[in-house]
Amino acid sequence: MTSHIAGRSTSLDRAAQALLAEADALARRIVAQLVHELPAYARLPREQLDGDVLTITADGVRTFARLLRSRADRRLPADYLAALSSSAAQRAEEQIPMSDVMRAYFVGAQLSLEHLDMALGPDVHTQMVELIRRTFDYLQEVTAGVADGYARERRLTLGETLSARLQLGNALVEGAPDDAVAEAALLAGVEVAPAYTVVALRVSEDRPGPADAPARRTSESTNAEVIRARLVREVRSHLLGSLDHDVLWLPNYRDALILIPFDPAERRTGLRPRDFDRVSAGLTTPVSAGIATGASAASGVSVAARTAIEVRDLVERLRRKPGCYELADVALEYQMSRPGPGQRALADLVSPLTGERDLRATLQIFIDENRHRTRTARRLGVHPNTVDNRLRRIASLTGLDPTRPHDMTRLEAAMAAALLGS
Repeated sequence: MTSHIAGRSTSLDRAAQALLAEADALARRIVAQLVHELPAYARLPREQLDGDVLTITADGVRTFARLLRSRADRRLPADYLAALSSSAAQRAEEQIPMSDVMRAYFVGAQLSLEHLDMALGPDVHTQMVELIRRTFDYLQEVTAGVADGYARERRLTLGETLSARLQLGNALVEGAPDDAVAEAALLAGVEVAPAYTVVALRVSEDRPGPADAPARRTSESTNAEVIRARLVREVRSHLLGSLDHDVLWLPNYRDALILIPFDPAERRTGLRPRDFDRVSAGLTTPVSAGIATGASAASGVSVAARTAIEVRDLVERLRRKPGCYELADVALEYQMSRPGPGQRALADLVSPLTGERDLRATLQIFIDENRHRTRTARRLGVHPNTVDNRLRRIASLTGLDPTRPHDMTRLEAAMAAALLGS
């Protein structure tokens, strides 16, 4: 038994010595192979390949050799792991994919084993199982160190980029001076567009789901903010994946503002509500949005942002179905949203419906569905004849017949005034 262990140790010692003796030459072969196999490494400057890349590669060969020689501790030295993590962070800064950085260490391990096969032949073959086990020990710690260093740098870079883009978006929305906007754009690496379409986004509280969804939402009520944040992230991921990469996303404006660049000189009018509805069609979470357009100069984006927010909030108060709305869609209601005797007089027209929950719901959906009785019935889950009966009851109580265009216009305004004044 003792002689078997001694023989195994001797074989691994020889393997370690074979790697240490040729560490620098082997490292050069590994770097050459990286340039041949991985285009990302081929793009690095020669002085960098011959500098820090070669250095960390040679250190890796020597560390692997010492791991083979070790009798007990199979953990890699802390100073090597720190250097490896730092090297991975530099590769992240150079925009080399993490998959390529990890593959580089596997390429190094493969060439090291091939070197041992050529240098020692049958002598090392007798301990192949132990050699492979220690190779996996090495690669396990190496990949963890690479992932940690790479991810840390990417988080830092992403955080700085996101912060700069937020600063630019806020400068535009707040109507900052042109020089402040230009400075924020320089930091963000973004060219300021001549104009922006501003979308004020709100995730709907009523989202579709399975039959047990209402009970589940109740049980999750204590985590409402966490759930809402997750929904907003889902919406953000979908929308930003469908829109221009120079789009600016600003959170916390109940729930977000989206600034979408365009150039009027190219005869583009900016994003329209129907365009946004098309982009958001794939969402599983309904959203409501107000939309407005403004030039980036002279506080144009700031004015557009205020308008978009007011439209979105107005649509929410009016309980309109999810979708994207511009000021023209709710111009009458926008004017009526200003308190005064006119608003109160209009609201009084539907005061006879107070307490008549089914009638008010029917009238509101009849308005939302552009006076289409079949769609109204479908949304209410009733027969179209029931809708007709309720409309006649509304006419009897208010003196205004929903089936007559003139009366319906007054009822629509009255319902809006009642909602806005409540």
